[in-house]
Amino acid sequence: MVVIIESSIFIAILLICVIIDTLRAVKTKKREWMLLFLFHVLYFFSALYYELYFIVFADEPLSHISEIAWYVSYLFLTLLLQNIRDKEMDKKKYKILYIIPVFTFAVAVGYIIYSEGDVFSNVICALLMWILLRETAKGAMFYKEKYGKNYPAKWLYRSSFIFCSLEYITWTVSCFFFEESWSNPYYWCDLMLALSFFLFIPSVEKIVGSPLTNADMSSDEAQSASRSEG
Repeated sequence: MVVIIESSIFIAILLICVIIDTLRAVKTKKREWMLLFLFHVLYFFSALYYELYFIVFADEPLSHISEIAWYVSYLFLTLLLQNIRDKEMDKKKYKILYIIPVFTFAVAVGYIIYSEGDVFSNVICALLMWILLRETAKGAMFYKEKYGKNYPAKWLYRSSFIFCSLEYITWTVSCFFFEESWSNPYYWCDLMLALSFFLFIPSVEKIVGSPLTNADMSSDEAQSASRSEG
């Protein structure tokens, strides 16, 4: 019963996000809202499939259908971050970013060994999270270096980092706690993950129409806009 209740709350939160994304996308016709919609809706259908399967068969899905939807949702979140990236970002090199693949693949190996997880799924997840976290970290560092603290995209990068962090916390907790009760921290971590989806909505709201995230704007215009906001 705990699993069903928690999953229902998770799905309800995602459904609210999907509805808001849809309304914003239709109203503004902005690519950012469409990409956020795809991120949310794929995660929504993945969670919905997982719960329906659990209700019908009283067990976790054996197929990779829900996992595939999760993975594609990560790709759309990455595309959202790439959509607001500055053209000059490709020229920047940050050595600290090499830590990210070490972390993601080391954790994947730990999951495979400790929890006897599926090798293929863990490797794919590590690769996608590497790409997502790299885009998040590089974008955050680049924009802070170029514009200082006053840049609207920081909220989206922060939301992405919180989401990724909660994903890893939830996965890790699930390796150690198995009891189906509200005393199990996994369910509370999963609910925090669900709430993190709300963070993306005001984050995208801040960057839509902002000159600091318009890839077509020249560097001089963007710097002028940054000074005016400061």
